[in-house]
Amino acid sequence: MASPVRVGLVGLGTIGTGVVRLFQEHGADIDRRLGFPLRLAAIADIDLVTDRGVSLDGYALHRDFKALIDDPAIDIVIELVGGTDVARPKPAPDMVLAACERLAVAPAASWVVGDTAYDRDAARAAGARFAGLGIEGDLTLERLADVLVHL
Repeated sequence: MASPVRVGLVGLGTIGTGVVRLFQEHGADIDRRLGFPLRLAAIADIDLVTDRGVSLDGYALHRDFKALIDDPAIDIVIELVGGTDVARPKPAPDMVLAACERLAVAPAASWVVGDTAYDRDAARAAGARFAGLGIEGDLTLERLADVLVHL
C-alpha cells in the first residue's frame, strides 16, 4: 500500500471534532474510497483541554496553527477555525492564505469547507472555492461525510 497522506487539522470546534470522529470511525472506508491511506496526524487549536468527546491520543497537538502548517510531515491542512480564534479572524483570509502558501497550492486550487458566512467570506477573500455545510457555496453539503464524494 502507498505511504499515508498525513492530514493536519486546524480547529477543534463542532466541525473539527466531527472530522476527528470521521477519521476515527470511518478511516478504513476513507482509505478504500481513495485508494491510499489518509491519516489524521496533527491537530491545532487554542483549547486542547476541553473534552470534545473524542480521543486526541496519537495526534501531534499544537496550540499555534503556524506550527502545524510549517510541519513538513503534513501533506494536507484542513482549516476549521471559527471567527474569533485568531488575531485577524474570519472573514480575513489569513489562515487560508497561510495554508496555501505552506502547501505551495494556489488558493484557486483549494477548497474551504465551512458552515458560516465567515467561512465563506474568508474563502472568497482568499480566492479559494467554498463548500458550505448547510450554507450556500460553490458546493453545498448536507453532511460533512459528503466531502468524501467530492475528493
